[in-house]
Amino acid sequence: MILSYIQHLLSLLARNGAMSKRHRKDRKENQGNHGPVTPQAVYRHLLLTFTEPGSSAMSSEKEELLTNYILVLTLFADDFRSDPNDICADLKMTRQMIKPYYDQLGCKSVSSGAFKPTFMTLPAPLKFPQDVTRRKRRR
Repeated sequence: MILSYIQHLLSLLARNGAMSKRHRKDRKENQGNHGPVTPQAVYRHLLLTFTEPGSSAMSSEKEELLTNYILVLTLFADDFRSDPNDICADLKMTRQMIKPYYDQLGCKSVSSGAFKPTFMTLPAPLKFPQDVTRRKRRR
């Protein structure tokens, strides 16, 4: 279920990406080859969530929100341990471009050794920085 929802989110991102009319035409002709079709009710909900009211255009803030949704779902699907290379191609981003999104989510880079792939993990429970308060001494 989660993987199909991720696919629908990626589909929305691809639909609202900067594509020429020629690419849109080619995509409509080959739409049967691009995986599952997003149900109309789900598509309407996604449009309401990730586009500006009264428009089908996606602002940069909404696009970042969509990217964060996708990354959170991939982390959840992979038991909070994800290889960024798996999603980079789908998001059409490089590993360096996607790293700030993981950092913003609170993920840490973990490597199991030299020449081993680096994974992004989301430590649970999340530990937020604590404000350091010092007690005043009584004299």
